[in-house]
Amino acid sequence: MNRVAVVGAGPGGMSAALALHQAGFEVALYERHADVAAVGSGLSLTSPPLLVLRNLGVDIDGLGAPARLGFSRYDGRLRCEFPALPELEKDFGATFFGLLRPDLYERMRAALPAGLLRVERELVGFDQNDSSVRLQFADGTGAEADLLVGADGINSIVRRHLHGTSELTYHGFVCWQGYCRLEGPDRAIGRICHNRDTQASWTPILHRGQPAWQWWMLEPWPQGVPFVGDAKRHLQEKVTGWVSPLPDLLEATDPDQILRREIVDRPRLRSWSRGRVTVIGDAAHPTSPYAAYGAGMAIEDGYYLARHLGNRRLSDPEQVRSALNAFERQREARTARTAAFARMLGRIYHSPNPVWQRMRDFTLDHTPVAQHLLVAGYTRALRQELSYL
Repeated sequence: MNRVAVVGAGPGGMSAALALHQAGFEVALYERHADVAAVGSGLSLTSPPLLVLRNLGVDIDGLGAPARLGFSRYDGRLRCEFPALPELEKDFGATFFGLLRPDLYERMRAALPAGLLRVERELVGFDQNDSSVRLQFADGTGAEADLLVGADGINSIVRRHLHGTSELTYHGFVCWQGYCRLEGPDRAIGRICHNRDTQASWTPILHRGQPAWQWWMLEPWPQGVPFVGDAKRHLQEKVTGWVSPLPDLLEATDPDQILRREIVDRPRLRSWSRGRVTVIGDAAHPTSPYAAYGAGMAIEDGYYLARHLGNRRLSDPEQVRSALNAFERQREARTARTAAFARMLGRIYHSPNPVWQRMRDFTLDHTPVAQHLLVAGYTRALRQELSYL
C-alpha cells in the first residue's frame, strides 16, 4: 500500500495532498480545526509557486494582482527596483502577485478531492516502525500510514516529536498587517519603504477578484509586551510624512482588518526526515516575512515531495529513505538560504544602533548595495526554482 498522512491543511499541507493524490498515493489530510481557514492577512506569491498551483489543478485565475516592486526611503526616494525577469514573467506577465491568505486557502481547498480532508483531527503523537506510522489524535482515535508528512506550522507537533524541542527566536520587531479598498493609487507598483528603524510597505492585491490593497509595517517592539491603545491611530502616527499612498491606505482600513504578530522563527533544521516521517513548510523552515516567500516555499515543498516519492513503493523503507533524502537535497539548503536572507534583512533594517542606521542609510542611498542584495537574495533563487518546473 502507498498510504500518506499529511498533518496540517495550510498551503504546504494542501499542496502535498494534491500532488501526492495526483501521483497515485492514498492520501489523508488531517486538520485540527473544523475547516480550512486563515486570518485575513496579505501575502505575495512569485511565478514558481503560481506555476505549481496551476500544475496541481488549483484555479489561479484572478487570484493575485501583479505589481513591479521596489525599495525606497520613507519619503519616496527610490533606492532600487526588482529587476525585470522575462523568463519569470512569460507565464503570468509579472513576477510578484499580491493576494489575501484566505483567498489562497479557499482556492486550494476547492481543488481537494472529496473525502481527502479530515477535519477536527488534532494530532497529539505518533509512533513508527520499519513498516508503518501510527498516528494518535486528541479525540482518542488513531490512523495508520506508510508515510507521515508534518505540515503543521511553526509550532509543529510532528517536528517536536521527531526532532525534539527548539526555542523560538524573536527578531525584535512586530508585524502589523491590513487591507482595504481605495481608488486612485497606481496599481502597477508596490513599494517597500524604510526610515531609521521601521519598514512600511504596500502592494495592490485582488480580493475575491476585486481590486484592493494590502499594507504591512514592521516596527521594533519588546518581546511579549502587548499593544495597548488605538492601533489604527498608532500606525497613522508612525507613517506621518511617509510617501503616498501609505497614509491614505491606513486611513481607508477598517480597524477590524488590522492584525499584529511578533516575528519569530526557529534554528535551522538540517535534516527534516527520520524513518517514515518528514516535515515541510514552516514546520521545517519557518521564515520571517522579510523573505516574502513563506507560503511560496511551503507550496513548492509539497509539490517536490510528491515528485521525489513518485513511483516509489512506500512499503520498502529503503525506497522511502532514498526519496526523502533526494527531496531534502533539493529543498533544505535552498530554504535555509531564504530564511537566512530574511534574518539578515531584519538585522540590517531594524538595528537600534544610531551609528549603524546612519551608515546603512548613506550606503543604500548612494551605492548599488540594495540592488546587489536583491539579485543575491531573490533573483538567483527564483531562477533556480523555475529551472525545476
